Amino acid sequence: MINRGTQSSRRIARERWRVAFAAVNFTAVARVCCAAPFAAVLALVFAACGGADATRDADAPIRRLVVAGGAAGELAVALGRAQDVVGVDLSAARAPGLPLSAPRVGYVRSLPVEGLAALRPDLVLATAEAGPPEALEQLRALGVRVVLLPDGHGLDGALERIAAAGDALFETDRAIAIAEELRRESTAVRAQLPAGVRPTVLWVLQPGGGAPLVGGSNTAADGLIREAGGENAAAALEGWKPMSVEALWAAAPEVIVVASIGTTPGQHGHGSLAKLWPALADSPAARTARVVALEPGALSGGPRHGEHLAALARAIHPSAAGLAVRDAERTASDGPSAKEPVR
Repeated sequence: MINRGTQSSRRIARERWRVAFAAVNFTAVARVCCAAPFAAVLALVFAACGGADATRDADAPIRRLVVAGGAAGELAVALGRAQDVVGVDLSAARAPGLPLSAPRVGYVRSLPVEGLAALRPDLVLATAEAGPPEALEQLRALGVRVVLLPDGHGLDGALERIAAAGDALFETDRAIAIAEELRRESTAVRAQLPAGVRPTVLWVLQPGGGAPLVGGSNTAADGLIREAGGENAAAALEGWKPMSVEALWAAAPEVIVVASIGTTPGQHGHGSLAKLWPALADSPAARTARVVALEPGALSGGPRHGEHLAALARAIHPSAAGLAVRDAERTASDGPSAKEPVR
C-alpha cells in the first residue's frame, strides 16, 4: 500500500518534469538535431530539462559560472567569483586563482554546445572572440545566459571589460574598485616614460616553426606597445600576420617581445633568438640583448592590464628608474598564490 507521503512526492516529481519540459525550446533542439549526433542532442535535451535553469533571466543569481577567454577567467577571480566556476576553456584555464578541478570546455573560438549545456551554467562569460556564432545561438535558445565582453585594446578596452563583467556577475562595486586601481597603475606607468623616446618594438606570438607571427596594427599587441611608450615595428601590417625574412630585416626592431605558451617570462639572449629566427639574430634588439619574454596573458586586457603594461614599459625603457621601483614594490607586496576554492 502506497502512503500519502509517497503519493505526494510522486505528484511533485511529475509536476517538476511537466514544468521542465514546458520550458524547453524544442525549436532550438530541432535545429541542433540536423547537425549533431543523437547522443549530443539527448544531452542537450536533458540539460535543458534541468528545471529553472532553462528559463533563467538576467537578474537570477549566479551559482554556476563558465568562463571562456583569458580576460574572462581573470575577471572571475578578481571579482571574487572563482568558487562559482564550473567550467573553463583552455585560455581561461591559465588565469591564476581558478579552480584546477574545473572541467575544460574546449577553446573559446570553438565552444562545444553539448559540453557547456551539460554543466548547467547560470552564465557563460566569454571574451568577444567566442564562437562559433551558431553555438552561442544554440546555447541562448536552450536558456543559457551568454555574455560576451567588449572587444577593445589598451586601457579603455580593459576598463570596458571590467565594467561589463561586473554588471554580468552583479559585482559592480568590486568592478569599480578594480577599474580605479587600474587607472592609477596606468597613470603611474605613463608618468615614468621618457618624453620623445619611442623605440621600435616587434611583438612575436608564435615561437619558431617558420615565419614568426607578429602583431600589426589594430591588435592588442599594437595597443599595449603604444601605451608603453614604443612604436610598433610591424604597424604596416593589419592584424596578426606572418612576417617574411626581408620584412624582418627591414623592421630592425630595437625591442623584441615573445609572448607565447611555453615561453618563460624574463630576458632572452642572442643565442635563443638566433635559434628561433635567424633573420632577427643581427637586429638591434638582439645585439643589445633587449629580447623579452612575457606570459601569454599579457594580451588578455583584463584586470592585470596595469601589471603587463609596466612589464612591457620596463622592457622598452629599461633606464626609467621609476618603473623598476614599481616592479620591486609589486613583487614585495605579492602574497602567496591563490588556492583552489573549496567546492
